[in-house]
Amino acid sequence: MIDFFTAKLAIDHEKNAIISIRIPIDAAGQTLHIVCEVSDQGPFNLTSYQRVIIVVTP
Repeated sequence: MIDFFTAKLAIDHEKNAIISIRIPIDAAGQTLHIVCEVSDQGPFNLTSYQRVIIVVTP
């Protein structure tokens, strides 16, 4: 059985190099997967993706 936790996460300063994520209280015991996208402003517009996995403990 696969259980999914679906919620909107508040991301502060999403355009900066360092961000803050506010995780809801009901996410305790869940594993969150966040995919980050970074693009440059060069002539070829390169984009990179990185997954961040957060294990929320109660």
